[in-house]
Amino acid sequence: MIRRKKAEVTSQMFMYIAAAIIAAVILIIGVNAIMKLTKAQRDASDQLFKDSVTAYFDSVGSLSFGTERTKDFKILSEFKTICFLSRKLIASPGSEMTGYNEIDNAIRASSKNNVYLVSSKTTMAMEVSEMSSFSANLLSANPSLRHYCYNISNGKITIRIKSMGDSIEVVDVR
Repeated sequence: MIRRKKAEVTSQMFMYIAAAIIAAVILIIGVNAIMKLTKAQRDASDQLFKDSVTAYFDSVGSLSFGTERTKDFKILSEFKTICFLSRKLIASPGSEMTGYNEIDNAIRASSKNNVYLVSSKTTMAMEVSEMSSFSANLLSANPSLRHYCYNISNGKITIRIKSMGDSIEVVDVR
């Protein structure tokens, strides 16, 4: 039978503890890096959607009155609803509200944003981050509607808009 000295056992124990600490630090650094990359990808996808919608609205807004166009967009799957607000609703905060507290609060705060993406994690009592809303300059609304919200399925939507001369109107979203 081999007898180990106390110093040798203590040294081995120290090596095991040091290896466990180093492995934990590497794991934490790796998880943080993955989380940062995932957030950067989400931010880039979100910005790409916003830029695409704004460019689409601007391009159709420059067409002759009554011209309609349809385009498909991909949206991050965490978003389940898209809402379009009329500039009239934004200009008069006391008017009919959307039913989403976070959007209503933005209207009361005179936000210039008129397109809102509502995530599946959002409830009526939670705030929507600023990253989920943006301004589409030419967007107006159907005169009978001050806001309209559409469900998003499978991270894809099709937006049909009509040129109104100096603005555009969202006709349908699927």
